[in-house]
Amino acid sequence: MKKEMKAQIVQLIKDAWIDDILNTQDIEVLEKRNKHYLKALRQIELLQPEDKEAIADNISEQLPTHQHKKENSDTYTFVRHLLGGEGVNPETGKTVFVPESVVRNEALEHGDKLIFEENGNGYNRHAYHKLNAEKDHSVAAIDIECYDYAIVDYDDSIHRYICKKHFDHGELKSIPMCLLNEKDVIKFNINKEDIVSIAHTPNHTTSRIRWKYDADEIMPTPVKKKASYYKEDHESQELDEAEKEVFKDIEVGIIGASQFINNYIEEVEQRGGKVHHTESDTQLQVETLVSKSDIVVIPILTVSHAKAEQAKAKAKKEEKPFIILKNSGRSSFVNELKEHLHLIKREEEAE
Repeated sequence: MKKEMKAQIVQLIKDAWIDDILNTQDIEVLEKRNKHYLKALRQIELLQPEDKEAIADNISEQLPTHQHKKENSDTYTFVRHLLGGEGVNPETGKTVFVPESVVRNEALEHGDKLIFEENGNGYNRHAYHKLNAEKDHSVAAIDIECYDYAIVDYDDSIHRYICKKHFDHGELKSIPMCLLNEKDVIKFNINKEDIVSIAHTPNHTTSRIRWKYDADEIMPTPVKKKASYYKEDHESQELDEAEKEVFKDIEVGIIGASQFINNYIEEVEQRGGKVHHTESDTQLQVETLVSKSDIVVIPILTVSHAKAEQAKAKAKKEEKPFIILKNSGRSSFVNELKEHLHLIKREEEAE
C-alpha cells in the first residue's frame, strides 16, 4: 500500500509536468519548470516508503499550487487603463493586473465585476472571469480618449505613423490626428493600412496601441438608415458618353469583396472596363489574377489578411498599382479607381 501511494504521487508529478509542457509557450519558463519537476522526483526517490507524511509534505511544496489545492478566488472591480487595466478588491483594496488580451476576451468595461483566480489556468497563469452583475460606479474612471478600428497612415513630413480616421459602428469617420507610440509601432509591427485600437489621455496627441486587429476579425455592422440615405445620384441618372469610356480597355482585378462584387462589376463594365475576380485563398490564383490585371483592388473589410498580403506583394513585384479600399460603397470604389488611372497610363506610356 505504501509503494502504491508513492507511485500515485510520482504519477501526479508527471501529469502536472506534461500539463505544463503542453500549455507553456515561453521556453525559459518551461526550462525552469522542468528543473522544478526533476528535483521533486529525485527527492521522492530519496525518501523511505514509510515516511508517508514526509512524502505528502514534500510533494505539496514542490508541485505548482494549482495541482494540489484550489487557489483563492476573489471578486474585483475592473478599472480601465490606457493599456489593459487592474482589478480592485473593494473590501481589501488589493489590486491585480488585467492584461489587454483579457479585456478583449472578456469584453471588460470600466466598473465591471470580475473573478480573479491566481494560477487558475496553471502555474503562474491566472484566470479572469467577467461576472454578469451590475457595474460598480464607486471607482473613479481614468479620463481616456480611445478609438477602436482606427486606420494607420504614415506622415512623410514627420516620419511617423498616425491615425486620422476610424470606423464607428461600421462607418468611416475622421478623428483628431493621433501620433502612434513608436515603441508600440515596433512591438505590433505596424504598417500603413493596419487597423488598430488606440488610446491616449486628454491633451496628449501620442496614442498607445491597445490592439492590432487581424483582417479576419469582424467589424461592427453599420447602423441601418433610411433608404434615402443610401440612394446615390448616379443611380437615377444615365452615364454620359465620356463617363462610359472612363475605364475603357482597363482590366480591374478585385480580391474578395464578398456581397459587394456584383456592384463593382456593374460599375466597371458600364464604363468600358473588365473585371477579374477571385474569392480563393490559394496563392497561385491570387497572383494569377494580379498578373492579368492593370490595377488591383483590395477591399480591406472583406478580405483576409493573408490574401491581401499576397496580392500586395505580387502587385509590388510586377509594379502594378493597387488600391486598399476602406469603404464598400459604389461611389468610393469608382472614385478610388479614377484617382489611380494616371498610374495605369504611366505604365502604358513606358511600354
